[in-house]
Amino acid sequence: MALPAGSAAAKTTTVKVKGKLRTDGALTVNQPETLRLKGMPPSMNLDLLIEPPDDLNSCFDILPGTCLPTPLYPAPGSPAFRTSGRGRATLTFVMPRSYRFMSSSSLPEFQVPARPFRDGQIVWIRAKGSKRIARDGSKIVVRGTAVGRGVVWVPPGA
Repeated sequence: MALPAGSAAAKTTTVKVKGKLRTDGALTVNQPETLRLKGMPPSMNLDLLIEPPDDLNSCFDILPGTCLPTPLYPAPGSPAFRTSGRGRATLTFVMPRSYRFMSSSSLPEFQVPARPFRDGQIVWIRAKGSKRIARDGSKIVVRGTAVGRGVVWVPPGA
């Protein structure tokens, strides 16, 4: 049986875009930090995540487990995490004190303890987002990602 002309399911295409994320390199705990992003899809909402890389010196120094990404939020008074019409963004957030770590012993309680960042610790910052576009009866999903690296600086008394 043939389907009527307007009822055919639209084909969905996924397009991946890799942007560039820049920082000054030093991320001070509890202080506002600014990142610059370019090469992303235009007018797209973004999610920012920060996490230590999964290596023996950063994540697994005490217990075996998994480092979980910590979401970042816009600093008070700064705009939402969104790219411009040209695919660029200047993002300001407050650097968190800690990241989440899930060890095999924390699974039964479903509680994920926070571990403080160490001075000089290398972290990855990831910006990601997706956007749906419908054109000429087809659906396009555009996904953008950008990754940058920084070093945590913990001021005395923080």
